[in-house]
Amino acid sequence: MFTNLELSTQMLVDKTGTQVPNYEAKPKSANQQPIFFATAPRPAAEAVIHESPQPGQPIAFWLAGVSPSALESYETGAVFDLIDAQGQTIGELEQTAPRQGLQAAGKLRSGSIQPTKGMLLREQIRSVPTNIRLKVGLDPSLGETLPTIQTSLSTVSWLAVTPMNQKQPVDYIIGRMTTENIKRLQAKNLALPPADAISLFTADLTPIPDSFVAGNESTQTAVDRLRPRLKSLLAGQVLRAILGDTSPLRVSADIFPVDANNKPIGSGRTLTSRGLQAATITTQAIKTQPIKLGTNLGVRLKTVNGAIST
Repeated sequence: MFTNLELSTQMLVDKTGTQVPNYEAKPKSANQQPIFFATAPRPAAEAVIHESPQPGQPIAFWLAGVSPSALESYETGAVFDLIDAQGQTIGELEQTAPRQGLQAAGKLRSGSIQPTKGMLLREQIRSVPTNIRLKVGLDPSLGETLPTIQTSLSTVSWLAVTPMNQKQPVDYIIGRMTTENIKRLQAKNLALPPADAISLFTADLTPIPDSFVAGNESTQTAVDRLRPRLKSLLAGQVLRAILGDTSPLRVSADIFPVDANNKPIGSGRTLTSRGLQAATITTQAIKTQPIKLGTNLGVRLKTVNGAIST
């Protein structure tokens, strides 16, 4: 949801550069505040205790606040801060059992308070998988070219490619721009691929900008063209798994194209952790640009004290 919302926010800008809301509702009265200005009644958290535990029994909790790209990081050994309504730490909880979907269980590691239903848990320590792969779905609109694209991409170790009819979760979709999709998206005034063009899409079949070309294109040419873009998306996913929206680390990361001497040659993208935002350190977002075939990517990590590692 976070990834799709982010992409949709970037794309909902018309040709004049004006942001176009997908849905807009005005306050019903002068005293009613728009939802995006409202103060959150409770602090942000990654999990919530959904049942008051019995003495000596594991504490069951629900990972309802975790981004899908980071969910696999929450396994046995993860540590959470137990927080109160003001976001202050009142104890620590360690995950002691393998996660089952969004369900997990653990035990109190420190703190004298008795956990009860509704208490929030905020990430403190978690692992990062070493085999992160980008999950790419192949849409039925590819028709007879679908097996060819699947075979071509199946040799890429950092991709998990599957036809959409298997109903497995995907990060992005490769498909053709259908006339139905064109009609559905025309009202949003987006830059749309021409009909039948092979393109990258978000999970809700919204085309990703600059992931398509005009005119006829062979299947292999399309695969070769999309491969560096997929690698860039994977790099962003790896960074999100490390930093995420929830990480307490006070770190930001820039990803950008570099030349043969590892010198930046264009614009890229900045990711920031929650810990950095809480430290009131501001970073300037970097505007994205198309990435050409064969482009090398650089990553720059910045810590809260200003140290930089590239």
